Amino acid sequence: MNSSTVHLLDLPDEMLIEIFNKLSTADVLNSIWGVNQRLNRLARDARLTQSIDLTAEQSYDERCSMSTVILDRLCSHVLPQIHDNIKSLLVEPSSMQRILRVCAYPNIHQLTLSSIESKDFIKYLSDNSPVLHIFKQITHLNISTIEYYNNRSQMNLNTKIYTRLFSVCQRLTHLKINGKRLRSYSLLPEYALPLTMCSSSTIIK
Repeated sequence: MNSSTVHLLDLPDEMLIEIFNKLSTADVLNSIWGVNQRLNRLARDARLTQSIDLTAEQSYDERCSMSTVILDRLCSHVLPQIHDNIKSLLVEPSSMQRILRVCAYPNIHQLTLSSIESKDFIKYLSDNSPVLHIFKQITHLNISTIEYYNNRSQMNLNTKIYTRLFSVCQRLTHLKINGKRLRSYSLLPEYALPLTMCSSSTIIK
């Protein structure tokens, strides 16, 4: 009986894309970029690069920053080559500004922020924020938080966040806030929101 060995590069493009899509996109891009022309072409394929998770999985439902080496490589070599394809990004606070500033993302419409604190989030919405243009552009925003304390100062900050968020993100149609790990349900609780101050005519979900 004859035996044969099938190498990864013997597979057709469609099958490779299907395999890569089942893996961490950041790991795939870091691994295949620069190997050869074919893999570089696949790394730029829109089927692989429309939605990218640029975090590392620490444990179930927890995300953390990827290694500095991988982040440097992605920001220096990969993201500038695929930025036009990207429609959805998942980032975490320590690398967020660098990733969003490294190039333009003309087609991005969804942003997911992992493990972000409210005091940091409101800074990203300030007039002098280097990533403010991204928030003005997106239609979908997902936020997972790591803290919330039920006190007056935090409630005031929450109100400021909502007010600023709806002022900046005028294209926003979907907003999801996940605070299930917190002492309270959400980073931005409804009881802290005067409806006359915090509202959006575009939010549908």
